[in-house]
Amino acid sequence: MKIWRKYQDYLFNGEWHIHTNFTDGTGSIAEYSEKAVELGIPLLAFTEHVRKELNYDFRQFLNEINIARRNFPSLIILSGCEAKVLPDGKLNCPSHILEKVDYKLFAFHSFPVNIEKYILSIKNVINNYDIDTWAHPGLFLKKNPNLTMPENELNNIFKIMSLNKISLEINLKYNLPQIDWIKKYKSISQDGLLIFGGDIHSIEDLYISWQIKQNLQKKWNNLNTKERDSQLFEVWFIENYPNSVKIMKTNPDYQY
Repeated sequence: MKIWRKYQDYLFNGEWHIHTNFTDGTGSIAEYSEKAVELGIPLLAFTEHVRKELNYDFRQFLNEINIARRNFPSLIILSGCEAKVLPDGKLNCPSHILEKVDYKLFAFHSFPVNIEKYILSIKNVINNYDIDTWAHPGLFLKKNPNLTMPENELNNIFKIMSLNKISLEINLKYNLPQIDWIKKYKSISQDGLLIFGGDIHSIEDLYISWQIKQNLQKKWNNLNTKERDSQLFEVWFIENYPNSVKIMKTNPDYQY
């Protein structure tokens, strides 16, 4: 069973995308966990960058996660990784790491500016790897605005993701994916569940992501006096995304 299914009650208010000081983050696992308990965040997924040749001790990373689980028993703490997609459609990640962690992201970082290769690589990953979520989906296209994803190809990708129970990340750092991708994914996916990731790299990022979610929830509560419904909230969020997030990020009240 996909780990996000087990914890689907926390897909919005949990933090599903965190980088630590093992790679390009500035916070430690213990510091993030302490802050999450203070704020009332119920779940943290530490999705550290990985590659075939690591420059840090992944066993120590997992060990620190286990220590945090003992020290913060009220907090759900997941081990995870963010694996880069290579031009040949493979993940730049050893298979033993994918087998050991709870939650696995795939993402595009540096990649050839070639839409056909991009599409083939996505299909290869979602067909051949036991992966959970597509992280900051569409970032490659955002960085290369001259490229366009054909609609039929996006439909096929989302259909395969649905069959393989791969979720779509709402990435609050990059305000991705674009709204029409979210609507298309929701219309095609059997589950239609969206996972919210702040792409956290610091304790400040964690606080800002939490504030954005808290204020979106408050705004929804003020608008809706009926029984709270997570599916209705998701529909409302989609219609108000991403402008609400952009405004909140620039609001001085959100400075930590």
